[in-house]
Amino acid sequence: MGVPYHDIVAAVAIRVNALANDTLPADMQTAYVTRPLTSANFESSIFPFDDIKGVVKKALATFKLAVANKGGHPWRSYTASAVNTDFINSGGEIPSQDADGLSIIGVYGSVYDEVDNRPLTEAPLEQIMRRNALTTIYLLDQYKFKIDDRKLWHTRPNSRVKISVCVYDGLNEQDAIDANDDMTLPDALEPAVMSAAVALLVRDDEFTGQASLYAQYAATWLEAIGSGLMSVESKAVPGPSVEKAA
Repeated sequence: MGVPYHDIVAAVAIRVNALANDTLPADMQTAYVTRPLTSANFESSIFPFDDIKGVVKKALATFKLAVANKGGHPWRSYTASAVNTDFINSGGEIPSQDADGLSIIGVYGSVYDEVDNRPLTEAPLEQIMRRNALTTIYLLDQYKFKIDDRKLWHTRPNSRVKISVCVYDGLNEQDAIDANDDMTLPDALEPAVMSAAVALLVRDDEFTGQASLYAQYAATWLEAIGSGLMSVESKAVPGPSVEKAA
């Protein structure tokens, strides 16, 4: 089970007093747990329902891009394309979309042979060009590739290759949020996504202090992901009661 998107929307809304009837605890509780949420559950004159869903979408995009930008991170599977790129001939340009037409984000993943799905290893471009220039039939098969200026060169002249990639589509994400689907990121990132969304909810001089605090928490998670981690280390500092006496 994943985290429903409206759980995040509700958690964001309650922090900017956007829920309807938020002066009465029982009524606010009713609005907070209503699923799916609708505009009737919101009464803020500053941050309406669609705006709060919008900042949740922006926060999700921020974390999906962070994960996609970290090669080898285990969470890349959450943003991975189900079909990867179309097959690419040696010297062909790397597409900006996957085989389903979704936008590619982040760093490229592994390169695979079309026929046997065997991964290729990176090699200098000169080595690949020399290998492809040879014609003898006695050469052993090589599985080498090099990405150079958005072109993919490889040693599979009689075959083609594909690239494992991460993708993002804003319209699909918006539809998922509207439908209260489960978050397509690890559950552990729920507080981080919520924090990043709250950090975006500032108008004029309202909620600036709160936004700053939540932005710091979100930034800590983004830093952890950039370091390849899947959790945030404790920042606890010993207080006076545990300090050594003078």
